[in-house]
Amino acid sequence: MKKNGKEFFHISISEWKGIFVLAILIFFISFIPLTIDIFYKPQIKDFNKLDSIATELQNNRALALEDKNNKSSANYDNWSINSLDPFPFNPNTISAQDFKKIGFTDKQTQSFINYRSAGAKFYTKKDFKKLYFINDEIYELLSPYILLPDSFIASKQSKKIKEQILVELNTVDSINLIKVPGIGGYRAKKILELRNKLGGFTDYDQLKMIYGFNDSLIETLKPYININPYIIKKININKASIKELARHPYIGYNLSISIYNYRQNHGNYNSVEELKKLKLINDSIYNKILPYITVE
Repeated sequence: MKKNGKEFFHISISEWKGIFVLAILIFFISFIPLTIDIFYKPQIKDFNKLDSIATELQNNRALALEDKNNKSSANYDNWSINSLDPFPFNPNTISAQDFKKIGFTDKQTQSFINYRSAGAKFYTKKDFKKLYFINDEIYELLSPYILLPDSFIASKQSKKIKEQILVELNTVDSINLIKVPGIGGYRAKKILELRNKLGGFTDYDQLKMIYGFNDSLIETLKPYININPYIIKKININKASIKELARHPYIGYNLSISIYNYRQNHGNYNSVEELKKLKLINDSIYNKILPYITVE
């Protein structure tokens, strides 16, 4: 029994070596925290500096927005009666583009189109004064060019004009479109098909894309239809696929690939004007697709 007890507590040479190595490892490991404290000194973040940078960025953004608003306000404030270059027009049928050609600002044009799209009708020249930006001085300048009577001659004539059909081409349905003189079921169908492909109309001349529509027919339709170009459906060129872009009549397959590839190579478009960098886009194409595209 005694012999077996000694063997149980006996440690061989190899075991002594293991114990020695383990002791050395424990010794060195115990010095690691001290070594880190001596040789590694963490950098203290200057949070005051970070706050300063954040404040500066915020101030720069505020200044940029203020500058943008000031420029917009300055452009509007600089507008006056001297900006107008009138020509004969009917306020019931004039397009947004032609209205701006007279000399009105984008804001005034949009207000005028929205007013008309809401169902407003101009029966006499003085009705034009209902627009908030038309004062007496501006009315006196434009009055000779407004293609409307000065007043109603008889109550029957007034009633007849009030009962005249008037539709907005970007929102009208087929039932009301058929009521327009000169537009039957077939033409109404073709107009709505083209509207869906384009995303909406911006000008009367776009109707010429439909077979059988010429200048003479469009002129006969103008008293019964108007166009609000501010409610058209736009394509986001930062999100649209090649297939979605190619569906638009003004873009097509080749240009859609070019638009898509540029986005893949350079990242999202920051503005619509970047499209001018594409070889396939000239001024004519750019102006045609401009109302139908956005980067937001």
